[in-house]
Amino acid sequence: MLILGFALMGGVIAYVLRLPLVVGYIGAGFVLSNVFPLGSGETATVGGIANIGVALLMFTLGLEFNLSRIKGLGEVVLLGSFIQIILTIILGLIIFPFLGFDLFNSLFLGSVLSLSSTAIVVKILSDKGQIDSLSGEISVGWLLMQDLFTLPLIIILPAVGLSIVSGSGMFWSVLAFAKALSISIGLGIVLFAIGRYVLGPLFAKIAESGVREFLLLIVFVFCLLLSYTAMMLGLSFAIGAFIGGVLLSTTLTNKAIFSEIRPLRDLFSIVFFVSLGFLLKSDFIISHFSEIFFLAILVIFFKFLVSSVIVFIFGYHSKIAFNVGISLTSVGEFAFVIAILGISSHIITEQTYLIILSVASFSLLLSSPLLSSGDKIYTGSRSFLKKNFPSLGAYFHRLDSHIFSEGKSYQDHVVIVGHGRVGQYIAGAMATLGIPYVVIDYSMQTVRVLVAAKKEAIYGDSSDIDILNAASLAKAYALVIAIPDRGARNIILSHARSLNRDILILCRVHKMEEKKNLTAIGVYSLIQPEFEASLEMTRRLLFRFGYDGNSIENVLDNLRQEHGF
Repeated sequence: MLILGFALMGGVIAYVLRLPLVVGYIGAGFVLSNVFPLGSGETATVGGIANIGVALLMFTLGLEFNLSRIKGLGEVVLLGSFIQIILTIILGLIIFPFLGFDLFNSLFLGSVLSLSSTAIVVKILSDKGQIDSLSGEISVGWLLMQDLFTLPLIIILPAVGLSIVSGSGMFWSVLAFAKALSISIGLGIVLFAIGRYVLGPLFAKIAESGVREFLLLIVFVFCLLLSYTAMMLGLSFAIGAFIGGVLLSTTLTNKAIFSEIRPLRDLFSIVFFVSLGFLLKSDFIISHFSEIFFLAILVIFFKFLVSSVIVFIFGYHSKIAFNVGISLTSVGEFAFVIAILGISSHIITEQTYLIILSVASFSLLLSSPLLSSGDKIYTGSRSFLKKNFPSLGAYFHRLDSHIFSEGKSYQDHVVIVGHGRVGQYIAGAMATLGIPYVVIDYSMQTVRVLVAAKKEAIYGDSSDIDILNAASLAKAYALVIAIPDRGARNIILSHARSLNRDILILCRVHKMEEKKNLTAIGVYSLIQPEFEASLEMTRRLLFRFGYDGNSIENVLDNLRQEHGF
């Protein structure tokens, strides 16, 4: 009760301060360990509950494993995430030996700190309304790949570490690495087959019984059974749970299983993060504060630099690259999980373990405000360069403003901002009807495809007034804002009104509270994709029930009025 009470207080304080809840839970454990020190028996009990929390975290990660989703992520995510992890590991091998760590502990630190926090990034992007933006999709895909790299790290690091600890030479360590890598690849193939052809039909039968308690109980037992089996086979408790999740990820019941197990996972996970706070030592943090702070800043800066440069090289606008980079600066929750495995297997030193906990906690504390204020930081940085270093600012502007339609003039056309899932259909309709239009998009690859197809397209930041001028917005008949990024949308609207007061504006919107402000500045039509989809589904459903067209339209009109549209 004491642990959950402190966790609640820590979570509330973190929420009020707009910090990740994980930081609040760890802080609660740190305070609790100093105010009410636990005895050895109580510590063991908390440790047991925390292990279940780790297992359920890994189990749900396995449940969300989706091979088809990975295929659709694109090169920037598939290659970019791999390059970023490798470069971060290399940085660890270069930097940490100078701080007194041996080769393996440096490898371990670099590997663990290369991972970022999926839960925190998704939460902040959702709050900002950018989860469906281009930068949001790249960031979430990148984080998904990092989560998947957790599996080989959990298998390979202990195998190599135990080989080194046992005194084996370089040859045997390399052999242990190759063996662990082969096991992880082979394990993935076997798991996929078992999940689809054995567990799929079995859990479908259980779900057909209609008794939710059966499904929850059987899944929980299944998770713990595989965890303890993995321990007996010499693997970690957490990897067994992950295997269980992967086995069930290919079944038709995986979503139902996730919804049942998630509340249980969240509760046990809170205890796990509080238990991490127990392990943080105030004297260690005080005596190593400068080292911890330096490493946290270094990790944040390096991960931001590497990931943003990679995205930029793949042909995306600097704003997209910046937003992706700033989304990946934190150290993720699974860094704590792997650290626990490392210390329990006696393959890393206590100092390495405490450094991981401290740096990860600091990175979460520092990176969250950066991500929340990403747009302001980007705009401020560009303004600073333009004002104080004009030549450098002009260079970045040239890189970002490659205008494929340069020199062309337009009249009474439609400017479409964004050629994603919404914009491409609008552009297709304009092309079919012969209505002139110009597309503005962040992605160089998208613009190249459009130009190759003889379409009018401009690459650049649509919130940049120079890009809007290049699209002849002052002479345009209509502006369609098809991107979900609220911050960029508001800047575009401001520029649009200054360039062309009579322009017809149609705007994509996701939250009702935005409607009043957008209507006040003269937006002709607001379209909420989710609401429009619900109207069309209602229309088709009522048609199947035999209602006539007028009755259906009356119902839909009432829904529009209730919804404010």
